[in-house]
Amino acid sequence: MEEQQNVNSVNMETPAKKGSKKTAVIAAVISGVIVIAAVIVCLIVVLGNSGPKLMEKGKEAFEKKTSEDDDLAIDYFERAAEKGEKKANYYLGQLYERKEKPEKAAKYYEKAAEEGDFEAAYKIGMMYFNGNGVEYSSSKALKYLKDADSDDVEYYLALAEIYYYSDEAGVDMEKARSYYEKAAAKDIDKCPGDMFYNLANMYYYGIGGIKDTGKAVEYFEKASQSGYPEASYMLGTFFENGQDVYVRDIDSAVMYYENAADSGNSDAIHRLAELYYTGTEGLEPDRDKAGKYLTIAVDDGCYNLAGYLGEIYYEGSYEFPKDDDKAKECFEAAVENGYGSGMIYGRLGELYFREGSFEQAREYLELAVESNETENMLKAESYIVLGNIYREGKGTEKNYETAMDMYVQADGLGNKNAKGYIGEMYYAGQGVKKDYKTAAKYYEQAEANGTDLDTVYWHHGYLYHMGYGCDIDYGKALSLYNIAADYGNPSAIYNIGYMYYNGTGVEQDYDIAKQYFEIAADAGNEYAYNMLGNMYYNGKGVKQNYTVAKQYYEKAAEKEYGHSLNTLGVMYLRGYGIEKDEKKAVEYFERAVKKDNANAKSNLGKMLYDGTAVAKDNDRARKLMEEAIAGGVENNDLYWRLGAMYVWGMGGDKKTDEGKNYLLKAEKAGVKEHDLWAALGYVYYYERNFSNAVAYYKKAVDVSNDEDLPVGLANTGFSLIGLGSSYYQEAAAYFITALENGHKDENGEIRRILKELVQKGHISSSAVSKWIN
Repeated sequence: MEEQQNVNSVNMETPAKKGSKKTAVIAAVISGVIVIAAVIVCLIVVLGNSGPKLMEKGKEAFEKKTSEDDDLAIDYFERAAEKGEKKANYYLGQLYERKEKPEKAAKYYEKAAEEGDFEAAYKIGMMYFNGNGVEYSSSKALKYLKDADSDDVEYYLALAEIYYYSDEAGVDMEKARSYYEKAAAKDIDKCPGDMFYNLANMYYYGIGGIKDTGKAVEYFEKASQSGYPEASYMLGTFFENGQDVYVRDIDSAVMYYENAADSGNSDAIHRLAELYYTGTEGLEPDRDKAGKYLTIAVDDGCYNLAGYLGEIYYEGSYEFPKDDDKAKECFEAAVENGYGSGMIYGRLGELYFREGSFEQAREYLELAVESNETENMLKAESYIVLGNIYREGKGTEKNYETAMDMYVQADGLGNKNAKGYIGEMYYAGQGVKKDYKTAAKYYEQAEANGTDLDTVYWHHGYLYHMGYGCDIDYGKALSLYNIAADYGNPSAIYNIGYMYYNGTGVEQDYDIAKQYFEIAADAGNEYAYNMLGNMYYNGKGVKQNYTVAKQYYEKAAEKEYGHSLNTLGVMYLRGYGIEKDEKKAVEYFERAVKKDNANAKSNLGKMLYDGTAVAKDNDRARKLMEEAIAGGVENNDLYWRLGAMYVWGMGGDKKTDEGKNYLLKAEKAGVKEHDLWAALGYVYYYERNFSNAVAYYKKAVDVSNDEDLPVGLANTGFSLIGLGSSYYQEAAAYFITALENGHKDENGEIRRILKELVQKGHISSSAVSKWIN
């Protein structure tokens, strides 16, 4: 009954209870489905995160080569690596290499290589070889590259260079050669110039066991064609020296050297510098090309060539104009770096001499002449400059004997100018007795030697012009002047002008003279300035123009030329073309006197005598006038003043006879001066020639000024007394007039004579009572 009841109870369930049961069934089904799905998902996840799948996804991202994909690929490969995928480390190395993170790349390549990846071994080997991302190590590079066992040109080249260069890994030239050859056999077009160059050296020198000059040359040529400058340099040496398989060909040698030099090869640059500087068989020296390569070499610190570059600047060329400063800089660089030479010392000495550093000049020149390596020509030049130093007293005391010795030493070494300098010593009487004849002899020898010393031709011409030490020969003088003029000697140019000015040996021609004077003046010749001034001053060959004359004189005066200074003084003294200014005249005369100008001495002496614009100074006036006459001045105004000073003992002792001669010479020339007549009256009075004394005293009184009149009157009276009693009345009249005009009669001589004349009845007492009582 119970089972039935249970059955019935089931069958008797309500609809609600039936729905609940159905829902439970559905839920159970759904739950099962979920479980199955979860299992499937888990399987998918597990399978999707497996090493192979991660590698696959990593490769897909790797191939896209974007920054985002590279980051995704790194994630996949790192997870793959964790799951034991060995190749993942290789890819990680590539990715970090792509991202330019060589340190991380090296880390993964090395992991991969340690796990047996030959591609990674190649990569890490090359990184150790190049020091990229890791510290350079040829031994580690060799270890990994040997494991790589590649068949790549770069692989062979790397191994070859390790064996060629590396002490760490162990140099093995035979293996190096073998790998170089393998690289060439693999793909010669991919091989670099340095490989060919290394192989060439190995075959050339027998490094690595095989010496083969033919192969060496072949590889040198390949290296040169590949732009390897060292190979071009080597080929240049082969062609220059005509060695091995080449005959000597300097043009080909230069071509290869220039190819190497253009790529910066210092050996080629240095060789070209020397070749172009010195020249060689088949190649003329070329200072411009030499200068180009020498500049590069010296700038790179090759100071052994600095002397050559200095010489180019010293002499000058088209592209390297003469430049003493640059020449000195080069020579000094050579000396400072231990490459001094006799040539360099000599050149430095000359350059220091030119700039006025005479002590340094002498120091270097002495080194030059003491050096056994100095070429004779350069040593002779150094002797010449040393001679000039001692002759002119530059930086040392003048020593003509030493100067002469230097010139003689230079002459012994064949210097073409030495005899000219010796001639100059005799011309000037320096260290030897002045001897124009001997000077001319040396001048002739110097000219025969081809001297370029312009002063030799100038002075030799002057000797013929003036007849010093030889007969006058205006033709020879003019010819020698012209040679000196061709050298630009302004004094010789002036002398030619002077010959035309005076018609000396040529037809007088002021126009030609003026042209030569102007050329010489443009060169700064003060004589020419003065002569042009004279032409305008005197109106010779040109219209007289004091203004233009003054301009030329002033240019000469800037050089303190005595004649022009004196003439300017005269112009200011007399107001020629300018406002009269006696003080300025004195200034110019003083400057001219300092230049020993005799005319200025005469002019200033006369002003000092007269007290014109200066205080009277008899002592200096007399001294200057005496020096003027000794200097050849012939001037009547000078004669009568100096004559008067001699007669009266002004400024020095009396020289009555000399004074009288000067006075008479001036009078004969027509001079009419109170002092001249008074002085002659004085002379004749003491000679007891009273008639002449009276005559000259009367002339003096007639032109005397108020200051001199009383003395003149008194002296005339004294002279008349000397003529006898018939002149007593006239003499008394002169005495009285003198006293009335202020004569002091300090010694009472006039009053004494007047008393005596009264006592003897020659004159009446009333006429002179005022003066005798």
